[in-house]
Amino acid sequence: VDNADNTQNVENRQSCSNDPVPVDTDMKRKKKTKHYFEHHIKKILKQVCKDRDITQQAKSQLNELAIITCKLIKSKINHILTFSKKKTITEAEIQSAVKLIFTGQLAQKSVDEGSKCLANYLNRSKNEELKGQSRQLKADILIPPNILDSFLRENVNYISCHAPIFMAAVIEYFLSQVLELANNVSNRKKGVRIK
Repeated sequence: VDNADNTQNVENRQSCSNDPVPVDTDMKRKKKTKHYFEHHIKKILKQVCKDRDITQQAKSQLNELAIITCKLIKSKINHILTFSKKKTITEAEIQSAVKLIFTGQLAQKSVDEGSKCLANYLNRSKNEELKGQSRQLKADILIPPNILDSFLRENVNYISCHAPIFMAAVIEYFLSQVLELANNVSNRKKGVRIK
């Protein structure tokens, strides 16, 4: 009787080990967030207000906001390219997309900032002494254009070398305006860090 019970227990254990492990469907998978702009947000804040700091949560929320804004601009650019039957993204398409998404002074000043940084880049590119410098340094911006390159390159054949510089300047200006507003709110609350 004992042997029969032991054999049955072994068979039960073997059948259990072959059964698939039940998967908990309620478990939430962690969403991978890409930290495209997080490192640069603090630098932009120091330009806007030197004595302020920012929490990690606020930084990641601003990072998400910048990513969403880039995707919105990119979708508008795709519509413009389809309508105009072009295959190359230039600063003109970005300018049109920014004017469609942003409104009022934000749209105009974003475009002006993009044009100014692009002019800086073109002027400094002619200077032989600055020949080895990056596009970021030549354009005098904090966000590297290669980050925006990855957004613009998706599903598009060609991008002009000036387009990521223009887009980086626009996104940097947009983030600086958001941080300035957040700084004004935290001033009223008398906080040291932007939350």
